[in-house]
Amino acid sequence: MNDNEYASTYNGDRTEDVGQVVGPNNFGFFFMATSAEYDQLNNKTRLIFSPLSKEESAGLLKSEGWVA
Repeated sequence: MNDNEYASTYNGDRTEDVGQVVGPNNFGFFFMATSAEYDQLNNKTRLIFSPLSKEESAGLLKSEGWVA
């Protein structure tokens, strides 16, 4: 994981969430799940998220009708 990535841990096997876009956060930015590590012993998945560019985030906000 590098400085431009964020991680979150979820219950269960969430490896199929790679490629999913989440957001926006309080600042209007979106993030894409770029990788997943499933821990079968504890039944938890650690997802790594990378931020989308300002342009990509603005496009998503507009396409979802959240901004004009």
